[in-house]
This record gives sequence, C-alpha cells and structure tokens, in this order.
Amino acid sequence: MMTSMQIISLHAENIKRLKAVRIAPTGAVTIIGGRNAQGKTSVLDAIEMALGGKACKRPVHNGAEVGVTSLELDELDITRTFDKDGKSSLVIRDKNGRKRSAPHELLGKLVGDLSFDPLAFSRMKDAAQLEQLRQLVKIDFTSLDEQKAKLKEERSLVSKEGTELKARMEAMPDHRDVPAAEISVADLANELQRLNAINQENTANRRLADSSKADVDKQVVVVRASQEAISATERTIKDLERRLAEERAKLDKQQQDHQAADSKLAELKQIAQERSTTAAALVDADVAPISTQLTQVEDTNRKVRENAEKQTMAGKIIGLQTKYRDLTTQMVAIDETKHKLVADAQFPVPGLSFDDEGVTYNNVPFSQASEAEKLRVSVAMHLAMQPKLKVVLIRDGSLLDSDNLAIITGEAEKAGAQVWIERVGTNDPTAVVIEDGEVASAPAAAS
Repeated sequence: MMTSMQIISLHAENIKRLKAVRIAPTGAVTIIGGRNAQGKTSVLDAIEMALGGKACKRPVHNGAEVGVTSLELDELDITRTFDKDGKSSLVIRDKNGRKRSAPHELLGKLVGDLSFDPLAFSRMKDAAQLEQLRQLVKIDFTSLDEQKAKLKEERSLVSKEGTELKARMEAMPDHRDVPAAEISVADLANELQRLNAINQENTANRRLADSSKADVDKQVVVVRASQEAISATERTIKDLERRLAEERAKLDKQQQDHQAADSKLAELKQIAQERSTTAAALVDADVAPISTQLTQVEDTNRKVRENAEKQTMAGKIIGLQTKYRDLTTQMVAIDETKHKLVADAQFPVPGLSFDDEGVTYNNVPFSQASEAEKLRVSVAMHLAMQPKLKVVLIRDGSLLDSDNLAIITGEAEKAGAQVWIERVGTNDPTAVVIEDGEVASAPAAAS
C-alpha cells in the first residue's frame, strides 16, 4: 500500500517551451518565476503531463523529435515520453529500478480525482461542488433521494385525490329528512295492492246495499199503488153497491195481494236495513299516504344513496389524510437519515458541509463565503482528494495577494503538501527563474 509521497525532483526536456530543466524543490513552496513566454507555465505543464492530468496538442519543443518529462517521487520514478504527434508512453519504476506493471492504473490511485488546480473546487458549479464533496466524504444520497422522490410523487397524488374527493363531497347535498336505509318499492306496492283489494270488496258490498234499497223503493211504489187502488175500490163500493159482490171478491183478492206485498215489503225492509247497517260499517282504507310514498320513494332513495355515498367519501378522505401523514413521516425520516449521515461525516475543513441545495460553509451557502474562505476550503478539498501525491499547482500566482498566498502555504504545510506557484518576474530570490526554456537561477541546486 502506497504512503503519501512528494516530488523530489522534476526533469523535463523538450517539453513545450522547455529545453532542459531539472528542479528539486527545497521546501513546501516552490516559486517558478520569469518573464512571459519563457517557459514558466511549461514547468507546471510538465508536472501535469507526467502524471497524465493534462492533454496537449504540441507537447514537444519546436525542432525536437521527442520530449520527456520525469518525476522522482519518494518511492517511484515516473517518466512519460511524447512524440511530435502527441502520442506518449509511460514508465514507472520503483527505487530498485524495477518497472511497475499497469502504470496508468497505478497513477490513477496515486493522483486521485481532482485537478491540480487548488481553486478548481471554488470555480465549480453548485451541483458539481456538491457532487465532489459527497464523493470525498463518501455519502451517496441517490437511493434516499429516489425513495423520497417516489414518496413525494405518491403524496402529491394522494393530496390531489383527497382535494378532488373533498370538493365533490362538499358539493353534495346533506339530506337530513330521509331514513338511513332505502325504502322497498316492492313492499309499498304489495301493501297498496292489499288495500285496493279491501276497497274493491267494500265497493261491491256498497253496490249490493244500493241494489237492495232500490228494490225497497220499487216495492214502496207498488204498496202505494195498492193503497190507492183500495181507496178507489172503496169509493166504487160506495157508489156501486150493485157491484159490491163482484168488487168484494176483487177486494178480497186485492187485500190478499196487499198482505203479500206488505209482507214482502217488510222482508225487503229487513234485508235493506241489514245491508245498510253493513254498508255503513265499511270504512275504506286510506291509500293516499302509500300512494304519496310510492310517488316520492325514488327521490327519497336517491337522497339515501347520496347520504351513503357522502359518508363513504368522508371515510376515504380520512384514509387519504392518514396516508398523506404517513408518507410525510417517511419523507421526514429520510431527511433525518440524510442529516445524520452529513453530521457524522468527516469533512476536510471544519464548518464545511452541504444540504439539498449545495455546499455550505459555516451554515451559509459556499457561494456567499469570503474569497479567503473559498480559497482555504478549495485548497483543503484539493489536498483531501489527492491523499497519495499532495501537489498543488498554482498558475497565474501573480494574481494572488500575499494574504491568499499565505493561506495556500499554510494549508499545504498542514497537509504536508508541495506548492508550485507560477509568477511573472525575475526579482524574487526564492524563485526558480526560467529563461528561454532553461533554469536561469534557483535558490537551491537546479539545472
């Protein structure tokens, strides 16, 4: 297993603007100085090219056939050779001179994932910063976020269904004057049929009584006519004595007929009296309420059904509300799990963290941090992402003031890292000055 390593020396020949340079850093910070277009940038490029972190269309110095950049590390020697077309070959040897197999894979483990620019993290988009930090602290929310997204979508559907159902229920009338269950139309129809049969029988009996009364009335007429005939006969008897015998015989006959008629009348009166008494006792059933119910039963049953449907809807709404709360509880539990994972994570800088919206520093968005804070965090991130080979390459170092350089130097020293800074100028006595592709001066041995 490889331990943390540093660059002991850089040797580059015919790489970009460089002719031949050898630089051995003597401290935490190595400043590469010189005028523009002299090869300062090519020194930093040579380091990246050796480690495979920089692509270049023309890697070889003008006029040369091949270019070589080589890094001597604590435990390994890395040499990459380029031709004019940009094709390269890589050789890695240990300190005993043995060539290591799978050099590209070995470099990948050595270098890490972040670029050599310590400010790269601060320049990333919010989403890229968040993903980089998650990878560093080994927190993957993919599964939790997918679960939460599904729960949120399901909760949204439950909320929509509940809202629609509640609106439908509130729009329905509330019938308070109807029974709890529907009325049986068949039972009402059977009861109406029974009452109508009674009424039909009563009607027939009334007709019989009316017929008997008519017979009595007819007999009364007969009796009256008989009485008038007797009166006329009596007058005739008085006037016609001579016809007395004949008329007496007729009278006897008429009296007999009268007696018979009178007897018949009495009999008919008795029958009529009995039938009238019976007819008077007959009371028709009141079918009006049932007829009214039959007329209104469908409307009543419709109201009963609407009440039942409304109660069913109310039950469904309660169920949906319970489900909505359960889904919310599950989503809160996922958020709590995420918060715990973040709280338990080991971040490279105290105060550095993240939430769903992005990276935070001291509980505020990283984008709102001061430039010094961004620089400190970015350098720390850079070094944390390169646990094996802690090398910091700063281009355009002239743009950084002394305070920022001090921050970078301090972070590098704490992490045991090397800082290579490119700056314009030749007056810094601590700088390795490059002129015309070669080392012009250096604070320590360099050629």
